[in-house]
Amino acid sequence: MSDSNDFPAPSSASLPPLDPQTALIHSSYRAPDGFEAFPVGIHHASTVLFPNVAAMRSRDWREKLGYTYGLHGTPTSFVLEARLAEIEGGSYCRVTPSGLAAIAMVNFAFLKSGDDVLLPDNVYGPSKDLGQWLERDFQITARFYDPMIGAGLAELIQPNTRLVWTEAPGSVSMEVPDIPALCRAAHARGVLVAIDNTWAAGLAFKAFDHGVDIVMQAVTKYQSGGSDVLMGAVIVRDQALNEKLELAHMRLGFGVGMDDVYLVLRSLSSMRLRFQAHDTAARKVAAWLKQRPEIVAVLHPASRMPR
Repeated sequence: MSDSNDFPAPSSASLPPLDPQTALIHSSYRAPDGFEAFPVGIHHASTVLFPNVAAMRSRDWREKLGYTYGLHGTPTSFVLEARLAEIEGGSYCRVTPSGLAAIAMVNFAFLKSGDDVLLPDNVYGPSKDLGQWLERDFQITARFYDPMIGAGLAELIQPNTRLVWTEAPGSVSMEVPDIPALCRAAHARGVLVAIDNTWAAGLAFKAFDHGVDIVMQAVTKYQSGGSDVLMGAVIVRDQALNEKLELAHMRLGFGVGMDDVYLVLRSLSSMRLRFQAHDTAARKVAAWLKQRPEIVAVLHPASRMPR
């Protein structure tokens, strides 16, 4: 057992030496101003400190200017959110504990009882289950459409339709819908369009440039790359949409752990290389499978590739 002399002395000579246990928690060391490194620092938080009550009350959790409460993020998550937004060509981002949490946040931000939401019938399974739960317990109708309907979506939009979900490609069957046509049909009736852009990762498809209002991703996948993190993200360009998402994020309590955020940040720099390698290998496998007599069809976003 070490005594107190083994620990750094407090910065002020007038203060008594710290108890060893106190010194383990409250070190007198402070990193020099301007210290930077390529890895982003891990700023943990649940309870955070302020110099005084006035500073605490003046801080707005919706502005990423500093700590407010750990649930709303720290400089570590703010960096990840900024980078994810930049990759997608968006302006605002919030990370969530999972991809499904990101989908739920969008639904609860923009839907209420009496509203209607449209989902492609090839949608991610848990998203379909969530839509059915909204219909059963929240009186929000959830209807499913053919993802290849294109401009025909206009015929399905009702006066109470508030949101259209899309996927490009579809989660399992890999159809690539006409996103611009779907967006035009929805926007003509004042309906928002959200996309699950997990497969494209913001690299293979720039959803905002094709008319989409809200981009959701499961950061669990390409951004993480290590099969050891669960996380989601919602990205928008419009400030008014972001304000509604911020409130939903806060009310649903969607905090993420900063160690997980760091793991994603660590992997993010290699994402493009990994994505390209994955794409190259998948195309080779798909082309080989297409030649096999026992294979009826190959589902790949580049082509449905029927035999």
